[in-house]
Amino acid sequence: MYKIIVMIFLSLSLFAQDKPPENSNFSHMSKFKIEEILQYVVSQSIKNLPLQIDPITTLVNVHTSKNKYQYIKQIDTNAQFLKDVSGVSIDSFLSTLQIKLFTADINLACKEPFFKYLIYERNAVFEYVYETKEPKPLFEHSVGIEDCEKL
Repeated sequence: MYKIIVMIFLSLSLFAQDKPPENSNFSHMSKFKIEEILQYVVSQSIKNLPLQIDPITTLVNVHTSKNKYQYIKQIDTNAQFLKDVSGVSIDSFLSTLQIKLFTADINLACKEPFFKYLIYERNAVFEYVYETKEPKPLFEHSVGIEDCEKL
């Protein structure tokens, strides 16, 4: 996931001022519509896809529509180490994984400065869609202001 953040920060050079502000706020981006910012981030991010996030998760696509930025991630449900876990069904594992990924996605989106700016100041919503490699839908969730305020 940190690879994605680095990729997004690097892609924002188009929107950067000659000198970044001392307090690292993103007020200089206020002249751009949220749709323009997210579309630019998508155009830069897509160049680096697919992106292996961990041994079972790959970011395969990103989309944007209005104020929404959507990640499409695939989980390899046939990974060998999942088969080696005895006594745990794949459904139980995926249920636990969904909870952990939702928590991780909220923490990242709500605490990373650029995402936080987009959520609080520009009303962006980050959507996460998880599917199998086939692709078959597994689960999805969104992160917005209301989720960040619960932290």
